[in-house]
Amino acid sequence: MEADAESSPRGLELSALEAEKQPMAAAEEGGPAPPGPDPAPPGGEKNGLVKIPQDEELGGAEMSGGCKFTGLGKEELLRAAGAPPWAKARAILLFLFWLGWLGMLGAAAAIVARAPRCRPLPPRTWWELGGLYRAPPQAFAENLKGVAARLEHVAGLQVRGLVLGPLHPQTSGDPRNISLEELDPLLGSLQDFADLLDAAKKKGLQVILDLTPNSLGDNPWFGPEVAGDPNFHEKVKRALSVWLERGVAGFFLDGIEELQPSVVAEWRNLTEQNSPEGVPRVLVGGTRLRAPPALLALLNSSGVGLVLGPFLESLGSDPPASTLAPQLLAFLHPQTPLAWSVGSPRQHLRGLSPPRAPQRLLLLWALPGTPVLSYGDEVGLAEPPGGPPPGSGAGGGGGLMSMPWDLIDGIREGDQQHRGAMTHCRFRRGRFQPKGRGNTRGMSFKSVVWGGGGPPRLTPLSPQAMLLDLCRRLGALRVRERSLSLGEAQDIPASPAAAFLRSWDQSERFLVVLNPGDQFLSGLAVQDPRLPSHATLRLSTHRSLPPDPHVDLGALDLLPYEGLLLSFPYTP
Repeated sequence: MEADAESSPRGLELSALEAEKQPMAAAEEGGPAPPGPDPAPPGGEKNGLVKIPQDEELGGAEMSGGCKFTGLGKEELLRAAGAPPWAKARAILLFLFWLGWLGMLGAAAAIVARAPRCRPLPPRTWWELGGLYRAPPQAFAENLKGVAARLEHVAGLQVRGLVLGPLHPQTSGDPRNISLEELDPLLGSLQDFADLLDAAKKKGLQVILDLTPNSLGDNPWFGPEVAGDPNFHEKVKRALSVWLERGVAGFFLDGIEELQPSVVAEWRNLTEQNSPEGVPRVLVGGTRLRAPPALLALLNSSGVGLVLGPFLESLGSDPPASTLAPQLLAFLHPQTPLAWSVGSPRQHLRGLSPPRAPQRLLLLWALPGTPVLSYGDEVGLAEPPGGPPPGSGAGGGGGLMSMPWDLIDGIREGDQQHRGAMTHCRFRRGRFQPKGRGNTRGMSFKSVVWGGGGPPRLTPLSPQAMLLDLCRRLGALRVRERSLSLGEAQDIPASPAAAFLRSWDQSERFLVVLNPGDQFLSGLAVQDPRLPSHATLRLSTHRSLPPDPHVDLGALDLLPYEGLLLSFPYTP
């Protein structure tokens, strides 16, 4: 019994060893061992087992020359980790970690501090962010329902407001009998007007009412006596209140140079203090002045929220290139917001200067301020040589020329086909002509149209359609690009051409280059410290974009009366 008791610990240890060896023995007895790692060499041991030298005889009371490795316990690990070398290594690693973290944090702060900060967007009203379209109701289809049916065309020009009117009955008699509060029954009912306002709102348009008392006459206020009559001022004031209650977004009053600034300021306060639904309202003042000094004086004392005048026409028919841009930018110095226009609904842009019509459209959209398109400008509507015949146009409304609605509707339906028309044309001798060889005398502009999987065919596309496409593209760029909608304008020397730069904060810059004369300019160098050596051609008023729109600003070619719009990225 004692012998069994004394040998029990050693027996247990040997039993455990034998148990570990049993699987190997079983594999040897039963056949070939299954695939696995190579057996350990003699004298080796299995990880985690007690190590017993093979050359030592078992059965002694103690083991001599051998050792048993069972790993470190918790207390031994703690003692080893607390040893000076390990403690020092941990301290060094921790120091390096925090040093690297603080370094990265400092570098990020330095990058943020040195990076240029974005300029906050200034507050802008809807008439400053987009353009206006000015037209009498007879230009559409004689009545207000016809206006509502054509709002799709107006909205497609990327304008934000429609200056419509006059809507009151037109009288050629005593101005004291004029009723500015009434709606001409020939145009429709007040319900038709309310429906028009709702339809315009759905198209993103605001309606500004032309309330000029004598808009069809040579004198918009019938003369100085009426313009200075306090009783007539009260009549205008009552009409403003009535139409504001009907939901208009503002008013246009022509000939404000004939009125006292204090009277105009009172009407402006009445207009702007009524802003239902959070939509600001505006009083637009029109002027018929032409001389730049008089126009600048009016801008400083107008008292209206927006001044619309013939600022482009004041440059004359043949402005010198060296003074063109400075004269235009001089109108921007007064604080009164500016609206650019050419002509009027009854004196069209193309009729004033046919070869300059595309260039004038470029200026309308590219200059700071609010562009105003008059009825027909977008398609180059022009009077015949002898002027419009009496009663011409829709409804005979004051000698209006008829809009080519069939052409406009056709372009809308085949817009994708006509969009590539510029790639198949050139401008020669003041007109658009198809590219290619052969006699082009007497040919109208043509575009290539693909249809039905067959060969391309030529279809007539007039210069009116080209102007409409140009106007739409300019409007879309103006809405999308901050430098064009918000940016400042700077004169760029480019003689014998004219140029100015539009820039806003870190947005893409836009350069406008104009050939104001009838001579071809070859190898024009537009160089300035504010400009890079190359830029991207975004559009031309006379030509299609080249396959590679990346152009050299030191060697530009401009056709007669051509305008270019180029862009380049902001660089710190």
